[in-house]
Amino acid sequence: MLIATLTLNPSLDKTIFVDRLLDDEVCRALEVRVDPGGKGINVARALSELGSEVLAFGLVAGFTGQFLEKLLLEEKLAFHFVRGAGETRENLLIHERESDRQYKINAPGPLFSPEDLEELAEKLFSPRDFLVFSGSLPEGLSKAIYRDWIERARRENISTLLDCDGTALLEGLKARPNVLKLNKREFERMAGKSLEEPQLLDEARTLIRSGIEMVVVSSGAESVYAINRDEAWRALPPSVEAVCPVGAGDAMAAGLVFKLAAKASFFEAVRFCVAAGTAGALTPGNQRIDEALVRKLFPLVEMAKL
Repeated sequence: MLIATLTLNPSLDKTIFVDRLLDDEVCRALEVRVDPGGKGINVARALSELGSEVLAFGLVAGFTGQFLEKLLLEEKLAFHFVRGAGETRENLLIHERESDRQYKINAPGPLFSPEDLEELAEKLFSPRDFLVFSGSLPEGLSKAIYRDWIERARRENISTLLDCDGTALLEGLKARPNVLKLNKREFERMAGKSLEEPQLLDEARTLIRSGIEMVVVSSGAESVYAINRDEAWRALPPSVEAVCPVGAGDAMAAGLVFKLAAKASFFEAVRFCVAAGTAGALTPGNQRIDEALVRKLFPLVEMAKL
């Protein structure tokens, strides 16, 4: 199986660990990590760890983009990036160990030209099993780009997963991706209201009737809802003490696509994606998940049919 991920706004993710943040005081870092970042790249790194043949596509710029490529080469992750002007963004995650709180600050990305996008598209739409569209868009890009490219993927018989937010999400939904994967806050913003379980399921089933094949909505450590045309499940993640919850969503997307591309059952794909998400939450900073840990967690995911 060949899977591709698309990251139009990649980053270098710097994680700084401190004992405690103090107002108007110098805080000494206990540890600093720099990892490749951007949702599609995170998904690709997790897929690689799970044993998938995966290729990460994206747009990079400047010295930061070169350093990002260097890190991916060191990880032996296959990628195809198009270079533009400016600088790839740097994101910051501060982990306060005393409170176990995390503060994530995402920077804007550089500008890219229509020619950059066309060069990327020429390589992106080659024969493959699955294409993951995820993450924010850099300034200046059309909010309809996911919609346009999901439609193009359908014409070329490539299955798609969409995981984004805001206007890009609303536009992308018009193209009816095969799989929609969101967290509960993103799903509620899409719906324009707060949702309890019955309303969430109703909204998901409305999307299924529109032509989307599968909807997966995560609610942190509490539960994950998964709905397709024939089934609806509530998955309960294993009870763990999360180290980095922000990494769970991309690991979930990787686990889901990994199993769907392998033609696993809906039940197995959902259970595996929740195990992968839990492994992501147990992984410090933006490090790669541990495949052995995912498989250890898999039987601990409780599944309830709705």
